[in-house]
Amino acid sequence: MMIKLNELKKIGWDSISLKGHIIKPKMMYITEDIVTHIEGMELDEQFIIDFWIDIYVNNLEEEEEMKIGYIKGSLFTPMDFTRFGIDFYDVADCRGRDFYDMACAIIGNDKNVRPEIASEDDTICYIEDFYINKQYRNYGIGSYVINSIDEILYFYSNLFPNKLIVLPQPRVVNKSKRHQNVSEKNRNKDLLMEKLIAFYKKNGFDFVENTKYMQKKIV
Repeated sequence: MMIKLNELKKIGWDSISLKGHIIKPKMMYITEDIVTHIEGMELDEQFIIDFWIDIYVNNLEEEEEMKIGYIKGSLFTPMDFTRFGIDFYDVADCRGRDFYDMACAIIGNDKNVRPEIASEDDTICYIEDFYINKQYRNYGIGSYVINSIDEILYFYSNLFPNKLIVLPQPRVVNKSKRHQNVSEKNRNKDLLMEKLIAFYKKNGFDFVENTKYMQKKIV
């Protein structure tokens, strides 16, 4: 999936830039060896890596850039904790409600990720939020980023995700210029959801059976 550069150039930009942030918790109040200290941290801090990638458009000749969106989420490999007899419920329970709800949607009877979703040695990327400013949609930027996310994250983290999970949720900018979920009172809510689901389907996602979540396997 390529960016529509010719269309982008018409509005003054000729490329995009990505600035990645791989987020690991601080190691604080250390009074012992590092391995023992890590083992005493919360399970999610041990086994889940967070990421945030800012998306910019650029004008190389003018040396200008402008942030137009971002994608953020988390990475984890089930085998990292299952080999110690730790189940996914325990890991997810240390996180916030959004992550825990996602985990519940993909966990099986053995309290770990269902094998039809991912194998133990798969690296799973949970996309918590993905936003492109409205005026920069339909230039192929969102599709480009979502279809390149495995290579982008490998560059920044040396982890190559081969399974993507996302909860489609339309986002808008409020009066305070902050991003928020579309209100239930928004009369365009259903249309925005339809468009968002169509975007993910176009880019290879399908629904996890009996859930609101969508998944994509990267071969």
